[in-house]
Amino acid sequence: MRHGIVIFLGPSLDPAAAGRLLAADYRPPAKRGDITDAAAEGARIITLIDGVFFQDCSVGHREILGALAQGVRVIGASSMGALRAAELAPLGMEGVGTIFRLYRDGILTSDDEVALVYDPETNLPLSEPLINIRCTIRAAEREGVLSPASAGLLFSIAQSLYFPERTWEAICLGPGNGSRRRRGNGSPASCPPLPSTRRGSMPWRRSPGHGRLPRNGGSYEAPPLRQVYDRTARRSTDHMIRMSGGVPG
Repeated sequence: MRHGIVIFLGPSLDPAAAGRLLAADYRPPAKRGDITDAAAEGARIITLIDGVFFQDCSVGHREILGALAQGVRVIGASSMGALRAAELAPLGMEGVGTIFRLYRDGILTSDDEVALVYDPETNLPLSEPLINIRCTIRAAEREGVLSPASAGLLFSIAQSLYFPERTWEAICLGPGNGSRRRRGNGSPASCPPLPSTRRGSMPWRRSPGHGRLPRNGGSYEAPPLRQVYDRTARRSTDHMIRMSGGVPG
């Protein structure tokens, strides 16, 4: 093995961008058995970021414990890695980042928070994980892009959508436009309660790059939510990549 560090990475960050932060053996999202294989090949550090669960068997707890028993340092963050790290932290797996801490502390409890669909050939995400939507809406409200009422409405819509359908376009189209709906998992932890608002009771407009957003005033031009998301998400992922090499972020 050229590098002693193996990182399973997919839609969370482009491997080419990650490679500029840390030289490592970057592999596609992990499935059952991939951790075992990496340990057998001589990896001394395995970082699990992205992993499959919908289209294949997900990474098992036993294979992570097996790698730890061989003296391999196993780190988890961001997506599937955050889930497994929260579950196995008492047994030696290391967790990094906000999402890991939210799972570890019981603030997040559902794997639905990090679920998304992606193109397996390009690793490009085709939907947005709910935790990204939470953080983006919170940041947008804090920066004055969204009013509290609009933030609560958008999050409630996102929470009601089945995870493959969670895109900004679907969310911003408003309630009742999803082809399949599911019951939300409780009140959003980071957004205010949903006001009693019907589709069409507030003005909507087309904004470049991010579908339609509620307008807070007649002439108000809101910055794209995507820009808010990019600023918050990339900092966390960059820190996690650096931690994989033992370099504090």
